[in-house]
Amino acid sequence: MFSDIATIHVFELTKLAGAVGDEPILDWLKFLDCDEVKSMEAIAEKNEGVRNAVAKYKALTADENARILAQLREKDRRLEKGRLDYARDQGVAKGRVEGRAERDAEIARHMADMGKTEAEIAEILGKV
Repeated sequence: MFSDIATIHVFELTKLAGAVGDEPILDWLKFLDCDEVKSMEAIAEKNEGVRNAVAKYKALTADENARILAQLREKDRRLEKGRLDYARDQGVAKGRVEGRAERDAEIARHMADMGKTEAEIAEILGKV
């Protein structure tokens, strides 16, 4: 539930290249968009928070076991998302099939009440 206490900001990292200024948020955005340790270190020189993040990043990537665990966690997260997406899609498809069957049954009952024969109902519903 959202309230007036929180604010959500969206930053487009693709538009960051032309950003100029001395605001700490720009340092963080550049850090998040960075893919080289040397560039991270250059950003970290002027921002203590980024410096701490770079240190933790280096520690994580230097420890092979920690790096493998992080990769496995990310892989597991992606697999779980895939499983949930697949289950949702299958549930939606199953719901559609069941919904159509219920609709056809209701239409068939209504047509039978109107005196239509089973052959006529099947033909109308395309079940011939």
